[in-house]
Amino acid sequence: MPRSLCIHGKFTAHKATKVKELIESTEVELIFLSPYSPGFNPIENCWLKIKKYLQTQKSLNSRGLNTSYQ
Repeated sequence: MPRSLCIHGKFTAHKATKVKELIESTEVELIFLSPYSPGFNPIENCWLKIKKYLQTQKSLNSRGLNTSYQ
């Protein structure tokens, strides 16, 4: 029975056969998150707030975003 868990998202590199073999060879249980699981990844809530803020801004280029952020 594994003593540790390795929880991965759906990033392509995480699903590579070699990665899976290396992790499982250490007796670590490999668990994949569902495709969208912000509850398990708190940074997603931060990005959601940033995206909502940016959507309220009129500028879509970096200069405009820098000005609106200040």
